[in-house]
Amino acid sequence: MACTPLLLLSCLHLARAMSSHTVLVSGYNHQITSLRINQTDSGPVLEKTGVWDVDKDMTWLQVEGNTVYAAHEVESYGGVAGGAISRWNITKEGMDKLQMVILPTVSPAHLLVSLEMELAFVANYGGHSFTVVRMDGGRLLGDIAYHETFGAGCRDASHPHQTVLYGSWVWVVDLGCDTIRHYKVENKEIVKLGETPVKAGLGPRHMVVHHQKKLVFLVGELQSVVEVYRLNDTDGSLELMQQVELSPDAGDYGAEISIGPGGEHVYASSRGSGIILVYRLTEDDKLEKVQEFYLGGTWPRHFAIKGEMMVVADQRGDSAQLVTINKDTGMLYGGDMVKTGEQPAFVCFVD
Repeated sequence: MACTPLLLLSCLHLARAMSSHTVLVSGYNHQITSLRINQTDSGPVLEKTGVWDVDKDMTWLQVEGNTVYAAHEVESYGGVAGGAISRWNITKEGMDKLQMVILPTVSPAHLLVSLEMELAFVANYGGHSFTVVRMDGGRLLGDIAYHETFGAGCRDASHPHQTVLYGSWVWVVDLGCDTIRHYKVENKEIVKLGETPVKAGLGPRHMVVHHQKKLVFLVGELQSVVEVYRLNDTDGSLELMQQVELSPDAGDYGAEISIGPGGEHVYASSRGSGIILVYRLTEDDKLEKVQEFYLGGTWPRHFAIKGEMMVVADQRGDSAQLVTINKDTGMLYGGDMVKTGEQPAFVCFVD
């Protein structure tokens, strides 16, 4: 029934009461913490709703409906040597494991599942390698489609930390080699292309693609810098456009980077002093820092954004913090902190 003027306040109150979101936090432990964001008259409130027992060190998740895909950053799984990826089902009581695949190497740090391509892409930080797993029947994890180990000859040992997908282009962000490695998917096969060197000593950790602007934003771990690249979507190549400061505090380590819901702001986290940096994207496609938002914790390894809400996982504080985004200015202001499992490394919205 539509709201009449007399019922407007009641309808608004009901809408606020019904507006809530579930958040999952995982990390270097055997648990997933379930959180809930509830809208109240005084603003959003973050609270813990459950703790689910799972397998060890699920440091990256991808949620597809009621299915959760996970990367286990381990050197052995179930007594078998190698890192692992797994598939789970979310239930009312927690999560049920459906499947697991042992990888040909150790310590996967990032997992990206493409249901459309029927492939799962894995960056193996400790295994110095990149693995692609086939998806049988669209959702089931299958056999190994591609595996490449990167040898010596760079600044450090190779440490792939993320895979990124745009169209048929795939990039592997190699923190140890100061390199973005380029691939293409053709007929479900992986074709190796070239590389893009980044700033020497940057330690590239994560990057994100602005689909409308054809821009790529890359955050460094070892140097406090964000790089901006122009994406050529005809060949997947990247052209450096800008380098901008991340944290002003010496000794910080960059972690995560993401684009705001309107596409007008970019957010990046820095561990040490515990900051989220806010950048405005200008008309000439440059980043302009507009805010240095200090969190309640010091080690914001990962964060997730949904609408006007951000949830940040503080790895060394064993906690998650709710942050609100001003929809007009993109600026941040703080909210509740709640305890999670030990060393949270990943956070995501599931509804």
